[in-house]
Amino acid sequence: MKKLSLCNVFFCMLVSCSTESDIELSDNPSNNTSTSKKSSILSGNQSNPFDGDGKKYDDALLSYLQNNEAPDTIEELTAQIQFISEEYTTSNNNLTITPEHVSLIMNDPINKLLGTIENSSLGMQAKAEVVGFIENLIDLQEEEYEQIYNYIISYETQVIANTELSTEEKQSILIISSISTYALEGESKRKDKDWETSVGNREPKPFFDYNQTPLISLIALLDAII
Repeated sequence: MKKLSLCNVFFCMLVSCSTESDIELSDNPSNNTSTSKKSSILSGNQSNPFDGDGKKYDDALLSYLQNNEAPDTIEELTAQIQFISEEYTTSNNNLTITPEHVSLIMNDPINKLLGTIENSSLGMQAKAEVVGFIENLIDLQEEEYEQIYNYIISYETQVIANTELSTEEKQSILIISSISTYALEGESKRKDKDWETSVGNREPKPFFDYNQTPLISLIALLDAII
């Protein structure tokens, strides 16, 4: 009940925070890009002062994929997130990622997101910002990367201009958005590569849905960011 109450508070606060971005996305004619085409890869945001944190995540992911296939089971995704956690976070803030934890996020990402944010030190508005941002990413999960990227850049611009968030809260939010950009970019590149190699071949359906692994990873790593 406590989490549901917090969720209701978040939804009330999010009306003014997210409506403008949602309208911009829904009105953009480029949002109807066919999923059969290769995405136009856009990378990072130099206007985000914490873009380097997203690049650091991306470097850790690429390092893992040099010796491992993209995850296709919960256990494989757990190993990938654990590796990224150890590479990305400081030594005194390492996380222990378990298959059970990953499975819970996969089956109920919003509830796990709320639980993590509720226990963070962020203020109420900052908590609402993070929840609204990640909920919107989940809603956009099946869209082309270009649309998601445009949403993230627009959101980061709003956060940077926000005068009600503290410097520390802006930092946490912008790190989360930067990691999201690079994580979802990597998924888009992988999808494009898979599409090229699967033309004319009948490939088995992957275990995870498109963009599901980066979103699960992001929620799992929140404890190390906020």
